[in-house]
Amino acid sequence: DSSRGVSHVPKEAAGFAALLGGTYVMTWTPRGEVLVDANALDDIREAVRRELPENAEKTPAATLLAPYLDETGIEEAAQSQMPRYPDVILTEWFSWSARDVLSQGLPAVIQSKWTMRTVDADGLASIDVSGSVGADRDASIVEIAGMELRYDFSGTRQGGVQIDTRSGLLVDSTMYQRLEGDATEPNDDENADEPRKISLTFESQVTLNTKDKKWDEW
Repeated sequence: DSSRGVSHVPKEAAGFAALLGGTYVMTWTPRGEVLVDANALDDIREAVRRELPENAEKTPAATLLAPYLDETGIEEAAQSQMPRYPDVILTEWFSWSARDVLSQGLPAVIQSKWTMRTVDADGLASIDVSGSVGADRDASIVEIAGMELRYDFSGTRQGGVQIDTRSGLLVDSTMYQRLEGDATEPNDDENADEPRKISLTFESQVTLNTKDKKWDEW
C-alpha cells in the first residue's frame, strides 16, 4: 500500500512498487474500445526490471506483474472495465451484453451485462454492469515458480461507470469482483497420487476517477 509510506519494500513487492508513478497513453475509440501503444510501456518495463531480484522471471510475483507490463494485458484489463457500445442509440434502461477474454495473468472469460441507467442534464451517463467471471477452459496451463498449474474458478462482478456523453471520456468507475476456486497441478500418470489442489479466493474493487483531470490541457 503506497499510501502508508513504508520505509522498506519487501523484495516480493519490488516490481509492483516500481509501477508507482509510471505513465503511458491509452486510447478509447468512439465505440469504447481500448488501445495501448506497445512502445509506451518501455520505460515502465525497464523500471520494474531494475527492481526485480535476479532470476525473478518465474516467481509468483513476476507472473502477477505480467498483465501490467504487456500492452495486450493492459488493453484486456481496461476493456473489461469499460463498456463497448453497440451500434444503436442508447436510451435509458437499454441493456446489452459483452464477452471479454483475459489471456494474461490468470486466463479468464468475463460475461457482462451493461445497462444505461440515466443521463443527467449535464450529459453525464450512468451505466451499470453485472456479470460472471470464470476460468478460461481453453487457455494453456499457467507456469508459476517452476510449477504448472491449471486454474478453475468462478465468481461474479458488479459495478458502474459514468461517462461524459459530450466527450466520451470516462469520469468515474467502480468494479467489485469476487472469485473462488482452486489451482491444480496436472498429472497424466494414472498411478500417481491425487493431484495437489490449492484453494483460492480473489476479492477486488477497482476504482477510477478522472473528475479532477484537466483534459483540455492535453
